[in-house]
Amino acid sequence: MRATMRSWLWAILLAAFVPWLCGCAHSLEAKRGGSASPILSLAGACPRSRPILAIASPEVKDKFELALAESVADALGHSGCFSQVLQNYQPGRIPAGQLVDLVVQPKIQIVYSDNAAQNWATQWPGVVVFSTWWNGLLYYLDVDTAVSMTDSRSGKGSDLASKDHYDIHYSSGSRGVFSGSVVGWFVLTGVAFLSALVPTYWDDDMRLDANQKIREDYGRMMARKIIQSLDKLPPPTETAAPAES
Repeated sequence: MRATMRSWLWAILLAAFVPWLCGCAHSLEAKRGGSASPILSLAGACPRSRPILAIASPEVKDKFELALAESVADALGHSGCFSQVLQNYQPGRIPAGQLVDLVVQPKIQIVYSDNAAQNWATQWPGVVVFSTWWNGLLYYLDVDTAVSMTDSRSGKGSDLASKDHYDIHYSSGSRGVFSGSVVGWFVLTGVAFLSALVPTYWDDDMRLDANQKIREDYGRMMARKIIQSLDKLPPPTETAAPAES
């Protein structure tokens, strides 16, 4: 009996120090939900003519939303659909004689959330089977995008709205009762019970990792939606050459 208790004690102590030694090692995976499908080549959706596209400064509130806006601009620039793409466009601040056919301006809002009940169960009872390592915690990232598109020659415009959902699976040995606290590993204590409720929220490191995971997928997806929506605008007309001085 004493030998069995000693074995259990060593197992608990070992389990307590493993996450402490591992530090913040983690793995994050992002999967687009809903009717997600592979992003195909953008070239097939290009307009017949190759207009000059200007991308106005996006409406965003932080660096993560700005990074997504930049990914859309990069995807549009590499699409091969436009003769020229001007980023951070501001009317009146372009070289004299420079003509712009189309102007788009994205507005992006990211909403972060999590599956609190599942994450709590994973962190507290799940501590016994190391579930935060192999099963991970579940978070959600929703991106609301509104894009205004304007034909600068006719002044007519159109709006595009997109709501995109991503499931974020985060496996870590440094969350909740895995935070490295020896006390936290006594899973029947109130300390461990309460600590599992706290760290289900997003932090800046997770926001950065998730942003990097979804950036390319989001950028190409939104670029394709924008290009496909150009047919809602008046058909491109031939651009007149700048008047000679």
